[in-house]
Amino acid sequence: MDSNDAKQSKVVRYAGAIKKQAIQFNEKGERLYSSSSFKYICENKNLDICVADKVENAVVVVSHSGLLRFIYTGHSSQMSFTPVGIATDSTCLILVVDHDHQIIHAVNQDGQFIGYIENCNLQSPWGIYVDSKDRLFVAESLTGQLSRLYLKYQCVLHDELDLSTGVLSYLALENSIRFSHQWSCFSSVYPSKLKLRMKETN
Repeated sequence: MDSNDAKQSKVVRYAGAIKKQAIQFNEKGERLYSSSSFKYICENKNLDICVADKVENAVVVVSHSGLLRFIYTGHSSQMSFTPVGIATDSTCLILVVDHDHQIIHAVNQDGQFIGYIENCNLQSPWGIYVDSKDRLFVAESLTGQLSRLYLKYQCVLHDELDLSTGVLSYLALENSIRFSHQWSCFSSVYPSKLKLRMKETN
């Protein structure tokens, strides 16, 4: 919420009508969130609170107790990051819409970049939601269209990468998206209609 003069922003936790917690500053007394403007918030399965702050070009994640865990500002210093919609899945993966680039960033619960979900024919994606079956719903701001993507966890191999390491990749099968982020390998078949952005594990 923002203050009446729109100069301060904080996350407030309520139990019914009772205010239980307010999160506004880090341990050094520095503000965590930009003032004014819309922000997008979700609670992860591990009870972390994740806030997408479009003005600060950052995702701010704090623990259940309000301590700063990490700030994610995008994967590449060469590419801007405009976070809007944010959601988490059953494995605590954080999914963030990057509106300007029309892609979705996937970040693990410790702030490590996992990969992109992209080239899914999304136009001006904005809102995002993951249901109990790990189905990802993305709302487009210009068309008003709602797209459903299916997150599927499996193992994938890419011939160009070191066979001893795992990779992250995206499979498009029967108009659904399968998102893989486990690290052992078994398949090297990829549909040509979906561009892959891949990342080796360390």
